[in-house]
Amino acid sequence: MAKPTGHHRGGHRPAPEPMLRPTEALVSDIAWCPAERTERLHAFLATGGRVCWTCRTITTTPTPPGGAE
Repeated sequence: MAKPTGHHRGGHRPAPEPMLRPTEALVSDIAWCPAERTERLHAFLATGGRVCWTCRTITTTPTPPGGAE
């Protein structure tokens, strides 16, 4: 059996999510987050979807900023 050295293996961390480019996010506003089942602040994308700033869930249904779901 190997003698302990006091060094621990580093865990594998998942790759960080890429940041949104300024041209992708049009505006931030409150919208329904289906993952958290509550209203949260979202970045609304030029492509029509949105990203929850809290849990980073991407929702592809086109809801305008301030729109209710």
